[in-house]
Amino acid sequence: LSVHDLSTGAKVADLDLPLGSVSGLTGRKRDSLAFVQFTSFLTPGTVFKCDLTEQPPKLEVCEYGRGWVSYVVVSQPPCAPCVMHAMYEEASQTICLGRGSPTQRIDLTLFPHQDAFASGSSHTIQVFREAKLNDVDLSGFTVRQVFYESKDKTRIPMFIVGPKELKLDGTYPCQLYGYGGFDIAITPSFSVSRLLLLMNFGGIVAIANIRGGGEYGKRWHDAGRRKLKQNCFDDFQAAAEYLIAGQYTCRDKLYIVGGSNGGLLVCTCCNQRPDLFGAAIAQVPVCDLLRFHKFTIGHAWVSDYGDPDTEEDFRVLLKYSPLHNVRVPNDPKTRYPALMILTADHDDRVVPLHAFKFISTLQASMGERNNPNDRPLLARIETKAGHGAGKPTSKMVRTCVCVSHRLAFDKDIRDKLIVKQIHW
Repeated sequence: LSVHDLSTGAKVADLDLPLGSVSGLTGRKRDSLAFVQFTSFLTPGTVFKCDLTEQPPKLEVCEYGRGWVSYVVVSQPPCAPCVMHAMYEEASQTICLGRGSPTQRIDLTLFPHQDAFASGSSHTIQVFREAKLNDVDLSGFTVRQVFYESKDKTRIPMFIVGPKELKLDGTYPCQLYGYGGFDIAITPSFSVSRLLLLMNFGGIVAIANIRGGGEYGKRWHDAGRRKLKQNCFDDFQAAAEYLIAGQYTCRDKLYIVGGSNGGLLVCTCCNQRPDLFGAAIAQVPVCDLLRFHKFTIGHAWVSDYGDPDTEEDFRVLLKYSPLHNVRVPNDPKTRYPALMILTADHDDRVVPLHAFKFISTLQASMGERNNPNDRPLLARIETKAGHGAGKPTSKMVRTCVCVSHRLAFDKDIRDKLIVKQIHW
């Protein structure tokens, strides 16, 4: 965080933050306090308090519930950029600008009202509120950021969350997540379901910041949409190759996950490079790229996918549309990974017909004579549910347990599962 004088623009102070994502800023009119919302892969939601009238610039964590015991946080290594929108808080007359670069930490600039400054004062930021996980020790885990080359030599950033003492022997179960669309930046965020893999499966989690997202601005987005959408799939497949070649994991223990546009990513990669993945989970996926614009809000996706009603875009979409590129493997090396498709009967954003048609086509292909594919094809259709937002915690838990149960790669992992039996 950097603090500037609103009247002159002069920098007043730098306040260091841990590696993570800043998602909001708020305050009150002509007040010296600003509150910053923060999260990371290994940190639940946290609110930092920035008092513009206190001691020398530093980042302090004051643990709520322990009498505000504070300690200085050591600076973290650079992380991927966090792309945020400019925001003006009228109540506190404060401007918040979020910026990022390939090699710098999040740069969130606060421009407070000049009356908030006390003469000769300096500034402190500290935790005001933070979520706590009972009986969970995350001190043995860390976040790394790596860069790898895609098919066209473009450098792609990727986060890897795993043990501090990481042994590169190819034995870790690994979840590879991606999205790559609609100018959405995938920045560090906390996930209990990822903790299940880290703590109970002894695995690692990789998050690839592929093109099509907003991590590096408009050019990054444009490089992964419409005619260039194949770049997204190439980037994701290159991430899998990097993890396998670096012996973070192996093919049989690598599974890919994505939802919505990320579900399109997963299904397409299963069609194009089934040899890379042991399992795949596609949540509420977009699968019919020739008719997506004819259902509910689908017409709004033309900006990223193109217009199937035009011949030029139709030909591009036909090359990768998951529904229209399902094939019958001709040898065991090209068999599909174990695949789970999840959808919901009341999804009015990505209507469930996308998943239904893809599942049916896959099932038909697996019934072909001499098909070597012996891996399971699973479908879970949630009832009285939609695209995901607002889903009750009970449904989220059931889905997480269901998915985790099906990701038992070997006996050692199966023995570590919390739930031994699931009733469908």
